[in-house]
Amino acid sequence: MATTSGFSRRKTYNFDQVFNPDHSQDDVYDGLGINNLINKVVEGYHATIFAYGQTGSGKTFTMEGNERELDEGRTSEVHDSLEDGITQRGILELFEQIQQTQKVEKGKHISVFCSFLQIYNEKVFDLLNPSSVGGLTALRKTQTNMSDTSGLRIRWTKKDQFVVENLYVFECQTHEEALKLFKFGSQNKILASHNLNEFSSRSHSIFTLTIETQDIKLNHNVTISRLQLVDLAGSEKQSLTGTTGQQAKESIDINKSLLVLRKVITSLTENNGRDIVPYRESKLTQLLKQSLGGNSYTLMIACLSPCDKFIEENLSTLNYAAKASMISNLPTKNVDPQMVQLNEIKKKVRDVEVELRQANDHI
Repeated sequence: MATTSGFSRRKTYNFDQVFNPDHSQDDVYDGLGINNLINKVVEGYHATIFAYGQTGSGKTFTMEGNERELDEGRTSEVHDSLEDGITQRGILELFEQIQQTQKVEKGKHISVFCSFLQIYNEKVFDLLNPSSVGGLTALRKTQTNMSDTSGLRIRWTKKDQFVVENLYVFECQTHEEALKLFKFGSQNKILASHNLNEFSSRSHSIFTLTIETQDIKLNHNVTISRLQLVDLAGSEKQSLTGTTGQQAKESIDINKSLLVLRKVITSLTENNGRDIVPYRESKLTQLLKQSLGGNSYTLMIACLSPCDKFIEENLSTLNYAAKASMISNLPTKNVDPQMVQLNEIKKKVRDVEVELRQANDHI
């Protein structure tokens, strides 16, 4: 239940789970049932997890834990697994479930591939490509006009989805390899300090684990599924953050992309198919198309600030989270198209055989 200070009206919101500051990272991970979500990914379905809310409300801590850069080129030497976020725990869970699946189903070979990107100033940059990230960071520090800085191209495919071209993809044999890539990419994210957050994300980032499952008996039968772990930058008011110059420009672009995200959520819940959903208006919503109104299992975590002066921002977060919960995705297993075609041919052959038997019986 949410109440607004100075107003008598009350509004009630219903969600699957509610956590308070006393809950641990373990409580959040277990309470959200993420192990079941990852099980669906291993079975061949897409899944997306992301946190939504204003800057400083705890999104990055929820998704990535407390491993933050302290200074340029220096990270915390103290690591506490209890503080690991959903991403680190999800990576470990995924490899454990894959190992268990391969023990039970001997005929399956499962490969895992990782990619990591950030959307900064409405351009896509590869967090696992040192040359790409290094150049961007250098330009930002010199306050150079980055309007001419080229990001990676997003293109539309025949499978009704957006893909990023020339994105680095690494195969990972173990969860340690995946975690190493995640930590490397996290250190390359654009961060800044302002009045509301010492380590404010200046970009949206998406860490993707792609799972390829091959039936050894049928070499051509390959199922591809994805787990997307998204750390959104938070909505910002310049009057509260005190940002100027380059950070102010970043705030404007962050708010623009989040505005489009809210438009997509509103469109999916209110227009009943009358209008075109505005996925193309933002790089973020293009890459989340399957997660919002598509064929993916999607978990949205609404993060709220405990401070009373952020009541308006909290209510806005609750409103859009409530709308998002009304979106009806249609999760479908990503069966290999060649296998689908082969099964259709087999069915036609069986139908013809039945017709032939019936004809022979009639004769």
